[in-house]
Amino acid sequence: MEKNQDKQQIRRYLNGAYNSHEAKEMAESLLRADKEGILDDLADEVWEEALSLPEPSDQIKEQYKKEAQHLLESMQSQKRSFTKRIL
Repeated sequence: MEKNQDKQQIRRYLNGAYNSHEAKEMAESLLRADKEGILDDLADEVWEEALSLPEPSDQIKEQYKKEAQHLLESMQSQKRSFTKRIL
C-alpha cells in the first residue's frame, strides 16, 4: 500500500469505521507505517487539526464532565457487581 492509503486506513481505524478484515490489514499497516514514519506524520496532522478547532464553551465542558461522571459511575457499579458475583 502506498503512504496515502496507509494514512486513510489508519484514520478509518481511529474513527472506528472498519471491519474485521480491515482490522487484520491494520495490524500489518501499522508495522509498515511505523517503519516509514507515517505514524509521526499522521500524529502531526491530527495535532494541527485539534489546534484549529474552537475551544468548547463552558456549557459543553460541563456536559462533558457530567457524561464522564456518569460513565465512571456505571463502570464502577459493573466492577462491584462482578466482584460480588465472584465472592
